[in-house]
Amino acid sequence: LADLLGSIEIPEEFHNWAIKTLKEEKEKEKVDRDHLINGHEENLSLVNRKLDTLFSMRLNNEIEPEEFTQRKNDLLKEKAHFMDLLTDAQDRASTWLERADNLFSFAKTARARFENGTITEKKEIIQALGSNLFLKDKTLFIKLSPPFEILKALAPDVSVLNGIFEPVFQGDLRSKATVKESKLETWLGRLDSNQRSRDQNPVPCRLATPQ
Repeated sequence: LADLLGSIEIPEEFHNWAIKTLKEEKEKEKVDRDHLINGHEENLSLVNRKLDTLFSMRLNNEIEPEEFTQRKNDLLKEKAHFMDLLTDAQDRASTWLERADNLFSFAKTARARFENGTITEKKEIIQALGSNLFLKDKTLFIKLSPPFEILKALAPDVSVLNGIFEPVFQGDLRSKATVKESKLETWLGRLDSNQRSRDQNPVPCRLATPQ
């Protein structure tokens, strides 16, 4: 387990650089995000106006009960859809950076906390890694959650760049890091991607026999 946690471990420099980069990206996407939220709000208002019109038609006997019920149900489903989209967009705007910070903080300290923590802390760390934990021949298999799978693939590149994210001088040292930092930015994009539902293979961790 300590080896597995070590495979997702990231240095302090990367954590700071990643959050700084994500904050910059958040500012860049703010206009697009606000436009998306406004669009959902307009669609929701339109559906509400249609519902008001439909109720008025029914009160004036301009529409039969069966047709009224069918159209009302269709509009309520449409309204629920736009409400879900609006809530998701608003939640994403306020929480995605915090989730990223929590993920990097966990990866940065999990191994040390596991090696020195209490039984309860160890259990919490294991549970945070993923799902479908099972034992076979003293080997623990863990299906890592997609963000941790991405961090595990990212870690080797991060270790190479350790110490050069914020150089004292911005000259040659920074330019040498440009190619690899571009690759890391791609990894950050993957962490924020919606394509997180693909299956992952369980990761085996050899367990020592309890004393």
